[in-house]
Order: sequence, then structure tokens, then C-alpha cells
Amino acid sequence: MVMNDFSWMIPLSAAVFLAFYLYHVPVMIAFALGAGRAGVGIGAFLYGNAAARAQRRAAGIGRRRKRKMSFSVSAQDAFLLFRYLFSKGKMEFLRVSGIISFENAMETALAYGLVLTAACIFRERADISVRPDFILGKTNVEGVGIVSVKLGHITRAAVLYAGMILKRRGAQYGKASD
Repeated sequence: MVMNDFSWMIPLSAAVFLAFYLYHVPVMIAFALGAGRAGVGIGAFLYGNAAARAQRRAAGIGRRRKRKMSFSVSAQDAFLLFRYLFSKGKMEFLRVSGIISFENAMETALAYGLVLTAACIFRERADISVRPDFILGKTNVEGVGIVSVKLGHITRAAVLYAGMILKRRGAQYGKASD
């Protein structure tokens, strides 16, 4: 039997190429916040549809029935996952507008300083037009933003989270081999 048949290399190289390509696909996560409502839209490659979907959901247009899910994440785990994805993600766009006003003028000044600091961090991709009002006492801020995260990083975060859960369950119940 001659081993000159390399036809198995074509599907293998296609699978490796596809895995590499899928790892680098950008997933656009758009969010809209304001007036006590929030919306999130997810899309791949282009962020236009994801942003429009997030704004429609925040406005309450085209809402879907809520699905019941039996999935809970502790605050510590959510923070770890968010921190990992935030370090891997890229802010594509951020627009914040409104009025910051609290009962106490010091709180208003501190909140306004926080907004200006955020504006300096994201200055090339942000449009932040927030102004303080020391008299009104009512805050009204609306924001729209888009963050892109590679599909591979999202998959890795899910695998790391599953590993944390399995490790905790193993420590909780003990090893079966002992």
C-alpha cells in the first residue's frame, strides 16, 4: 500500500483555516441606556444593525416575550467575566448626552468630573455632551455605545467560566476517586 494519498490534508487545512477565521470574527455588542430603560443588540462584522436593534429595545419597540432561563451568575463571577471581556474588547463608538443633577452640589460636581474623565479615556471614539445642573436636582442621561469583541475571546471566557464552575463543584463534593 502506497502512502502518497494526501487527500486528508484538504479537509484538515480547511478546518484549521475555518477555526482561525472564526476566532477572529468580531462580534459587535451595542447597548442603549436612558430614561430607566436599557437595550442590547448583537451582530457580527457591522455595527449598524446591532445599534439600531439596541435602540429599539431600549425604546420598547418590538419587544420579545421574556424567556425563562435557569442560569445564575454570582456577582464575583460576572465581574471576572466582564473584566476579561473588557480587557479584550474594543470600544467602537460611545455617545452620551444629557444633564447631571443631584440634590447635593458636591455629588453633581463629582459625577460631572467622572463623566469628563471617561470622555478623556475614550476621546477619539466618544461623543460626550453632558452638562451639570446644580439647581434642578434631576438627572437625565442617555447613552448609546458599541463594543467589539472577537468570537474567540467570548468562547474562551465561556470555557474559563465552565472550568470555574466545575472546579467549585469538584471542591464542594470531593473527588470521586478518593
